[in-house]
Amino acid sequence: MRPFPWWSQLRYRLLAIFVLVVLVNGLYSEYAVGRTLNTELPQVALQTLALHGARLAAQLEQAYTVHGQLSTKVLDQPPQVAMRLYDAQGQRLEASSPLSPQATTVTQALHGTSRAPTIVLNGSQRYGYEALPLIARGKLIGVLEVAEELPALDRFQTAMQAQIATTAIVSLCSLLAVAVYLGNRLSQSLHHIRQQTRAIVNGDFDHRLSIKSHDEIAQIGLDLNQMAEELQQLAKTRNEFLSKVSHELRTPLTIAKGFSSLLQRQITEPAQMRQVTIIDGQIDDLTRLVNDLLDLSRRQDGALNLHAEELDCRTLLADVAERQRQVLRGQKVTLETRFRVQHALIKGDAQRLHQVLGNLIGNASRYSRGHIWLELDTDAEHAIIRVSDDGLGIAPEDQARIFEPFFQASRGPRGKAGLGLAVARELVLAHEGTISVESVVGSGTTFKLALPLIPEQNQTKRRSRRFLSSARIVRKRSNTAIYEATPTPSEQS
Repeated sequence: MRPFPWWSQLRYRLLAIFVLVVLVNGLYSEYAVGRTLNTELPQVALQTLALHGARLAAQLEQAYTVHGQLSTKVLDQPPQVAMRLYDAQGQRLEASSPLSPQATTVTQALHGTSRAPTIVLNGSQRYGYEALPLIARGKLIGVLEVAEELPALDRFQTAMQAQIATTAIVSLCSLLAVAVYLGNRLSQSLHHIRQQTRAIVNGDFDHRLSIKSHDEIAQIGLDLNQMAEELQQLAKTRNEFLSKVSHELRTPLTIAKGFSSLLQRQITEPAQMRQVTIIDGQIDDLTRLVNDLLDLSRRQDGALNLHAEELDCRTLLADVAERQRQVLRGQKVTLETRFRVQHALIKGDAQRLHQVLGNLIGNASRYSRGHIWLELDTDAEHAIIRVSDDGLGIAPEDQARIFEPFFQASRGPRGKAGLGLAVARELVLAHEGTISVESVVGSGTTFKLALPLIPEQNQTKRRSRRFLSSARIVRKRSNTAIYEATPTPSEQS
């Protein structure tokens, strides 16, 4: 069992890939925007602080030139900028900055060296900071420290990232909704196409796709509908041809059979008798082939009549075994019966069921190494009949097609028309039963028939009388599970 069975469905794979792509793009966008904000916004704040510092330093230098002293009272100080003023000896004159003195930077400024604005930490708060040397009349007159708290910048960055994340989530949800909608539409269209192809594979050419769009998938649906129509017409033509040929051949075969029987009664020489016997056997083989073709044609045209009556499967199988042992006598094949129940009452056509079991046993005799088993059992609702052999087995790739008309397995003898199993399948389906095959290459093959039992409450009443009824079977090809033919509801009605 697969660990993730949903992964086998196309829509879920598309959805997962779509979600992955959107998530990767969203995470990368969040990372790129966050990195840009972390890099660019502080630089903008420091550039603004540098402009404020340069303007304030110019005002102090101009005031010193006019008044001969340093004082921040003459400054047009922005409210968000804090300052600390030092004289030429490094003595603090005035201060409104919450930052601790940056001694190293101030010392460098006292020597006339100015550093670019930077970000410093004061506890958990970030500040933009710069120390500017003050020069008037060509000499150093002091140092001005300017600082600006950056929580507003941090709040802006946090708000921006939150907005981006919200936008990404909303976009992701919207895109997911669109992806789910498109995935479901695609999946439904493909599901309908799959149903159509399965119906065609199973021989149901009546099914048509409902086309409601004009996209590429709709074009595939139109092509499938056209193919189904052409196959339906071909099947109809084939059935008509088989029916006509079968009917035309029956008359000359009947005449040939009559002359063959007459010759067998009149000829006395052994050599001539062997030749006539061979001719008679070939006529019988050809007659069976014609009858098989006619049965297939009738079944597919809905013209196959069953003469149903109450049957005991044990009696039926015993009779089949006795007849088939006569046929198998010259083939060195042993037919054994295994009855696991005393009685199994069904409603069916005895002649047709003889034909089904005869076809299965005949098929088994061609592949058997010398043993065939005919077994009867029951479950809660069905009589279970198994025909097993110890032959070559059927290859897995052939098991799915073994019930197709004219199909011949890749292993084993050839020469037959390949109609026996196809006819058996159609007759079993006409009895509202199922037929399946189990085979292992080199270990033999088992064909399993399941025929509906007569309900228990009706068996006592039905044993007192026999009846004949004709059940016309509506043509409807079966929905088949793997290697199993199962009647559709229309066949069960």
